[in-house]
Amino acid sequence: MTTARVLLPFAFVSLIANTISAIFLSAIDGLQLILIKNVLLTLFAIVFLTFVFLLVPHFKIVGVAYAQVIQSVGTLLGAILLVTFKVKGFSIFRWKFSKEIFKELFGYGMKVQAMSIAAMLFDPITKYFLTTFGGLGIVGIYEMANKLVIQLRSLIITSSQVMVPAIAGLTEIGAANIKKIYKEMFEVISFSSIILITYILAFSKYISIIWIGKIQQSFVITISLVSVGWLFNLFSGPAFLVNLATGRLKWNLISQFAMGIFNCIFCYLLGTYFGKYYVILGASLSLILSAIVLIYFFNKHYKVGFFELFNKYSIMLIIGSILIIIGNNYLFNWAKDILSMHALLGISFILVTLFLFLFFIIHPIKTKVFNIVKVYF
Repeated sequence: MTTARVLLPFAFVSLIANTISAIFLSAIDGLQLILIKNVLLTLFAIVFLTFVFLLVPHFKIVGVAYAQVIQSVGTLLGAILLVTFKVKGFSIFRWKFSKEIFKELFGYGMKVQAMSIAAMLFDPITKYFLTTFGGLGIVGIYEMANKLVIQLRSLIITSSQVMVPAIAGLTEIGAANIKKIYKEMFEVISFSSIILITYILAFSKYISIIWIGKIQQSFVITISLVSVGWLFNLFSGPAFLVNLATGRLKWNLISQFAMGIFNCIFCYLLGTYFGKYYVILGASLSLILSAIVLIYFFNKHYKVGFFELFNKYSIMLIIGSILIIIGNNYLFNWAKDILSMHALLGISFILVTLFLFLFFIIHPIKTKVFNIVKVYF
């Protein structure tokens, strides 16, 4: 209790500093200085680690608290200086309150918070039904599979979020241009997502061996169901991000709450009548249906056709990926021992990568990727 009381003031100072710095970091995002923001955050993460090494031997756990305060305050000051340098006329000492802007930001923020709460409830609800109908064992399997897919999914989502301030700055350019940006985002994200999920499903049995020590069918089934659900969720990512940028949050909010409602209904009904694996199927179906709801109404608003998003190359990639997944999992059945398993893994990984690379070469998306590389290098 004494240690907790000592740490409380440090935690309070860090909380205040982090809350205020979030405002300035958001402003940096709006200025489209994502790279500089990440450099700032990385720098003070290193500062935190350095001070932990220096202070912990002398102050024990309190040394970590000192380091946390230094990191939080340093990040705040760095963000303030960056905004002050980049925004002409801005000063931390001159305040100008606007009731209209406050109302707009408050309404927008409330909707975003409601979406965040709805999204946060998805995982606990799924685990509750898994515990009820399957026990803690299947919850652990689900956690491993779901965590893997979500972490890899975040690579695509995080890299795509940089488009939000860019699109927000172009909202006056009209629906036709937003439609063009959306189609390009969808092409890149869908291509990346299909490739990612193909690798996960094609090598799910080997992932099971690495994590569990054997091919456990419950893990393979779980990661397959989870991956398909999050794949559709990734497909809805461009619509979600464009709505965030343009302030049209209605269907984002509806899709998030629909996901929660579908999850409760499907997990309960399928778990009650069919058992634990069908709870995971119910969670995946809720992800799929909520994504379809968002994509449908977004496409309807901007008059985007199905074949404008899924052209012949996308359909060919999906068919090829399905064949890769089926063939690769069948190939693993030929392994007689761990040595042959590793040999087959190496061969199949090379063949899968070669196929996907050749497909990338013939896909129109390569032009966009090469243009991005030219811009930065």
